[in-house]
Amino acid sequence: MMGEEIVDRSAMVVLRDGGCMQPGVRQALAALYRICARYPLNPDMSYCRHCVDEDEVRVLQVVPLQDLSAGQLRRLAWKAGGTWGDERDWLHFAPRILELFALGAFDDPTLLDKTLSRLKAAAAGWRAEDRAAVEAYRFALWRDFLAGWPTAMAADDMVEALSGFDEDLQPYLDIWSATPSTTAARHLASFVAYYVVPVCDELGRVEAWMAGDAPLRLLDTARAATAEANILAELDAAIVRIRDYQAWLERR
Repeated sequence: MMGEEIVDRSAMVVLRDGGCMQPGVRQALAALYRICARYPLNPDMSYCRHCVDEDEVRVLQVVPLQDLSAGQLRRLAWKAGGTWGDERDWLHFAPRILELFALGAFDDPTLLDKTLSRLKAAAAGWRAEDRAAVEAYRFALWRDFLAGWPTAMAADDMVEALSGFDEDLQPYLDIWSATPSTTAARHLASFVAYYVVPVCDELGRVEAWMAGDAPLRLLDTARAATAEANILAELDAAIVRIRDYQAWLERR
Protein backbone atom coordinates (compact mmCIF):
# COMPACT_ATOMS: atom_id res chain seq x y z
CA MET A 1 0.00 0.00 0.00
CA MET A 2 1.36 3.41 -0.90
CA GLY A 3 1.96 5.93 1.86
CA GLU A 4 -0.23 8.99 2.18
CA GLU A 5 2.53 11.54 1.56
CA ILE A 6 4.83 11.31 -1.44
CA VAL A 7 8.26 12.66 -0.57
CA ASP A 8 10.82 11.75 -3.22
CA ARG A 9 10.65 12.32 -6.96
CA SER A 10 11.14 8.63 -7.78
CA ALA A 11 7.97 7.76 -5.85
CA MET A 12 6.12 10.43 -7.83
CA VAL A 13 7.26 8.88 -11.09
CA VAL A 14 5.91 5.50 -9.98
CA LEU A 15 2.53 7.08 -9.29
CA ARG A 16 2.45 8.97 -12.57
CA ASP A 17 3.38 5.88 -14.58
CA GLY A 18 0.62 3.84 -13.00
CA GLY A 19 2.57 1.82 -10.42
CA CYS A 20 1.20 -1.71 -10.30
CA MET A 21 -2.21 -0.75 -11.68
CA GLN A 22 -3.68 -3.00 -14.33
CA PRO A 23 -3.88 -1.68 -17.93
CA GLY A 24 -7.66 -1.18 -17.71
CA VAL A 25 -7.30 1.32 -14.88
CA ARG A 26 -4.49 3.18 -16.61
CA GLN A 27 -6.54 3.41 -19.81
CA ALA A 28 -9.62 4.67 -17.97
CA LEU A 29 -7.57 7.26 -16.10
CA ALA A 30 -5.88 8.41 -19.30
CA ALA A 31 -9.33 9.02 -20.78
CA LEU A 32 -10.44 10.96 -17.70
CA TYR A 33 -7.30 13.09 -17.74
CA ARG A 34 -7.97 13.85 -21.41
CA ILE A 35 -11.62 14.75 -20.77
CA CYS A 36 -10.92 16.89 -17.69
CA ALA A 37 -8.14 18.78 -19.48
CA ARG A 38 -10.97 21.01 -20.68
CA TYR A 39 -11.10 22.31 -17.09
CA PRO A 40 -7.72 24.07 -16.72
CA LEU A 41 -6.20 25.06 -13.40
CA ASN A 42 -7.80 28.26 -12.13
CA PRO A 43 -5.09 30.61 -10.77
CA ASP A 44 -7.76 32.61 -8.93
CA MET A 45 -9.60 29.72 -7.29
CA SER A 46 -11.85 31.06 -4.56
CA TYR A 47 -11.68 29.72 -1.01
CA CYS A 48 -12.90 30.50 2.48
CA ARG A 49 -9.98 32.00 4.39
CA HIS A 50 -11.46 30.73 7.66
CA CYS A 51 -11.61 27.12 6.39
CA VAL A 52 -8.63 26.85 4.04
CA ASP A 53 -5.04 27.91 4.59
CA GLU A 54 -3.31 29.98 1.91
CA ASP A 55 -0.45 27.47 1.79
CA GLU A 56 -2.91 24.68 0.93
CA VAL A 57 -4.09 26.69 -2.07
CA ARG A 58 -0.57 27.62 -3.16
CA VAL A 59 0.68 24.02 -3.30
CA LEU A 60 -2.08 23.12 -5.77
CA GLN A 61 -0.91 25.96 -7.99
CA VAL A 62 2.78 25.03 -8.05
CA VAL A 63 2.86 21.20 -7.91
CA PRO A 64 2.05 19.52 -11.26
CA LEU A 65 -1.34 17.82 -11.22
CA GLN A 66 -0.02 14.26 -11.55
CA ASP A 67 2.55 14.85 -8.79
CA LEU A 68 0.01 15.95 -6.16
CA SER A 69 -0.15 13.61 -3.16
CA ALA A 70 -3.18 12.40 -1.23
CA GLY A 71 -2.19 14.65 1.66
CA GLN A 72 -2.11 17.69 -0.60
CA LEU A 73 -5.47 16.89 -2.22
CA ARG A 74 -7.51 15.42 0.62
CA ARG A 75 -9.11 18.62 1.91
CA LEU A 76 -9.85 19.92 -1.58
CA ALA A 77 -11.43 16.55 -2.46
CA TRP A 78 -13.93 17.11 0.36
CA LYS A 79 -14.39 20.89 0.15
CA ALA A 80 -14.30 21.75 -3.56
CA GLY A 81 -17.53 23.34 -4.69
CA GLY A 82 -18.35 24.45 -1.15
CA THR A 83 -15.77 26.48 0.72
CA TRP A 84 -13.05 25.93 -1.87
CA GLY A 85 -13.43 26.51 -5.61
CA ASP A 86 -16.35 25.49 -7.80
CA GLU A 87 -17.36 22.47 -9.87
CA ARG A 88 -14.97 23.29 -12.70
CA ASP A 89 -12.10 23.60 -10.23
CA TRP A 90 -12.94 20.20 -8.76
CA LEU A 91 -13.09 18.60 -12.22
CA HIS A 92 -9.54 19.76 -12.91
CA PHE A 93 -8.32 17.67 -9.97
CA ALA A 94 -10.80 14.77 -10.24
CA PRO A 95 -8.59 12.48 -12.40
CA ARG A 96 -5.71 12.72 -9.92
CA ILE A 97 -8.06 12.03 -7.00
CA LEU A 98 -9.31 8.91 -8.79
CA GLU A 99 -5.74 7.90 -9.64
CA LEU A 100 -4.79 8.12 -5.97
CA PHE A 101 -7.70 5.82 -5.11
CA ALA A 102 -6.47 3.31 -7.69
CA LEU A 103 -2.99 3.50 -6.17
CA GLY A 104 -4.24 3.02 -2.61
CA ALA A 105 -3.09 6.46 -1.44
CA PHE A 106 -6.72 7.37 -0.74
CA ASP A 107 -8.58 4.75 1.28
CA ASP A 108 -11.79 6.44 2.46
CA PRO A 109 -14.87 4.65 1.05
CA THR A 110 -17.11 7.63 1.79
CA LEU A 111 -14.85 9.89 -0.24
CA LEU A 112 -14.74 7.34 -3.08
CA ASP A 113 -18.55 7.19 -3.13
CA LYS A 114 -18.74 11.00 -3.06
CA THR A 115 -16.14 11.37 -5.84
CA LEU A 116 -17.73 8.80 -8.16
CA SER A 117 -21.23 10.18 -7.58
CA ARG A 118 -20.06 13.72 -8.21
CA LEU A 119 -18.26 12.73 -11.40
CA LYS A 120 -21.33 10.84 -12.62
CA ALA A 121 -23.47 13.95 -12.09
CA ALA A 122 -20.94 16.13 -13.93
CA ALA A 123 -20.72 13.62 -16.79
CA ALA A 124 -24.48 13.76 -17.37
CA GLY A 125 -23.86 16.67 -19.75
CA TRP A 126 -20.90 15.08 -21.52
CA ARG A 127 -20.83 13.22 -24.83
CA ALA A 128 -21.71 9.51 -24.65
CA GLU A 129 -18.11 8.39 -25.19
CA ASP A 130 -16.94 10.64 -22.36
CA ARG A 131 -19.64 9.36 -20.02
CA ALA A 132 -18.45 5.86 -20.86
CA ALA A 133 -15.03 6.70 -19.41
CA VAL A 134 -16.61 7.16 -15.98
CA GLU A 135 -18.23 3.74 -16.19
CA ALA A 136 -15.00 2.20 -17.48
CA TYR A 137 -13.08 3.58 -14.51
CA ARG A 138 -15.32 2.16 -11.81
CA PHE A 139 -15.36 -1.34 -13.30
CA ALA A 140 -11.60 -1.22 -13.97
CA LEU A 141 -11.04 -0.08 -10.39
CA TRP A 142 -13.07 -3.04 -9.10
CA ARG A 143 -11.16 -5.54 -11.27
CA ASP A 144 -7.87 -4.03 -10.16
CA PHE A 145 -8.97 -4.25 -6.53
CA LEU A 146 -9.83 -7.96 -6.86
CA ALA A 147 -6.45 -8.63 -8.46
CA GLY A 148 -4.44 -7.14 -5.59
CA TRP A 149 -3.60 -8.21 -2.04
CA PRO A 150 -3.28 -6.54 0.36
CA THR A 151 -5.22 -3.43 -0.60
CA ALA A 152 -5.73 -0.02 0.98
CA MET A 153 -9.46 -0.59 1.44
CA ALA A 154 -11.07 -3.78 2.70
CA ALA A 155 -13.63 -5.53 0.52
CA ASP A 156 -16.57 -4.46 2.68
CA ASP A 157 -15.47 -0.82 2.38
CA MET A 158 -15.12 -1.09 -1.39
CA VAL A 159 -18.54 -2.72 -1.75
CA GLU A 160 -20.02 -0.04 0.50
CA ALA A 161 -18.55 2.71 -1.68
CA LEU A 162 -19.75 1.12 -4.91
CA SER A 163 -23.23 0.48 -3.52
CA GLY A 164 -23.55 4.14 -2.57
CA PHE A 165 -22.63 5.19 -6.09
CA ASP A 166 -24.34 2.43 -8.06
CA GLU A 167 -27.62 1.05 -6.71
CA ASP A 168 -27.32 -2.24 -8.58
CA LEU A 169 -24.32 -4.26 -7.39
CA GLN A 170 -24.99 -7.16 -9.75
CA PRO A 171 -22.36 -6.22 -12.38
CA TYR A 172 -19.68 -6.11 -9.67
CA LEU A 173 -20.78 -9.46 -8.26
CA ASP A 174 -20.70 -10.96 -11.76
CA ILE A 175 -17.11 -9.76 -12.14
CA TRP A 176 -16.27 -11.26 -8.73
CA SER A 177 -17.80 -14.59 -9.76
CA ALA A 178 -15.75 -14.58 -12.98
CA THR A 179 -12.44 -13.89 -11.20
CA PRO A 180 -11.23 -17.32 -9.98
CA SER A 181 -8.04 -16.03 -8.36
CA THR A 182 -6.62 -16.41 -4.88
CA THR A 183 -6.71 -12.64 -4.37
CA ALA A 184 -10.40 -12.42 -5.29
CA ALA A 185 -11.14 -15.31 -2.93
CA ARG A 186 -9.21 -13.67 -0.10
CA HIS A 187 -11.23 -10.49 -0.62
CA LEU A 188 -14.38 -12.61 -0.38
CA ALA A 189 -13.09 -14.21 2.82
CA SER A 190 -12.38 -10.75 4.23
CA PHE A 191 -15.82 -9.56 3.17
CA VAL A 192 -17.78 -12.35 4.87
CA ALA A 193 -15.61 -12.13 7.99
CA TYR A 194 -17.21 -8.78 8.81
CA TYR A 195 -20.70 -9.07 7.44
CA VAL A 196 -22.49 -10.89 4.68
CA VAL A 197 -25.10 -8.41 3.49
CA PRO A 198 -24.03 -4.73 3.29
CA VAL A 199 -26.54 -2.25 4.63
CA CYS A 200 -26.62 -0.26 1.35
CA ASP A 201 -27.51 -3.26 -0.84
CA GLU A 202 -31.01 -1.96 -1.49
CA LEU A 203 -31.81 -4.50 -4.20
CA GLY A 204 -30.62 -7.48 -2.15
CA ARG A 205 -28.10 -8.53 -4.79
CA VAL A 206 -25.45 -9.63 -2.30
CA GLU A 207 -27.94 -11.75 -0.34
CA ALA A 208 -29.02 -13.50 -3.52
CA TRP A 209 -25.39 -13.95 -4.61
CA MET A 210 -24.40 -15.45 -1.26
CA ALA A 211 -27.33 -17.84 -1.47
CA GLY A 212 -26.05 -19.18 -4.78
CA ASP A 213 -23.10 -21.34 -5.81
CA ALA A 214 -20.65 -18.70 -7.05
CA PRO A 215 -19.04 -17.63 -3.73
CA LEU A 216 -18.38 -21.18 -2.55
CA ARG A 217 -17.09 -22.14 -5.98
CA LEU A 218 -14.69 -19.20 -5.90
CA LEU A 219 -13.42 -20.19 -2.46
CA ASP A 220 -13.10 -23.87 -3.36
CA THR A 221 -11.13 -23.03 -6.51
CA ALA A 222 -8.71 -20.86 -4.54
CA ARG A 223 -8.41 -23.50 -1.84
CA ALA A 224 -7.31 -26.09 -4.39
CA ALA A 225 -4.68 -23.71 -5.75
CA THR A 226 -2.82 -22.88 -2.53
CA ALA A 227 -0.90 -24.76 0.13
CA GLU A 228 -0.30 -21.77 2.41
CA ALA A 229 -1.75 -22.51 5.83
CA ASN A 230 -2.79 -18.95 6.63
CA ILE A 231 -4.66 -18.58 3.34
CA LEU A 232 -6.32 -21.97 3.74
CA ALA A 233 -7.49 -20.91 7.20
CA GLU A 234 -9.01 -17.71 5.77
CA LEU A 235 -10.80 -19.60 3.01
CA ASP A 236 -12.04 -22.37 5.30
CA ALA A 237 -13.48 -19.84 7.75
CA ALA A 238 -15.29 -18.10 4.90
CA ILE A 239 -16.69 -21.37 3.58
CA VAL A 240 -18.09 -22.22 7.02
CA ARG A 241 -19.59 -18.74 7.41
CA ILE A 242 -21.27 -18.80 4.01
CA ARG A 243 -22.67 -22.29 4.57
CA ASP A 244 -24.03 -21.20 7.94
CA TYR A 245 -25.57 -18.17 6.27
CA GLN A 246 -27.16 -20.28 3.55
CA ALA A 247 -28.57 -22.62 6.18
CA TRP A 248 -30.02 -19.62 8.02
CA LEU A 249 -31.63 -18.39 4.81
CA GLU A 250 -33.30 -21.77 4.32
CA ARG A 251 -34.70 -21.70 7.86
CA ARG A 252 -35.82 -18.07 7.67
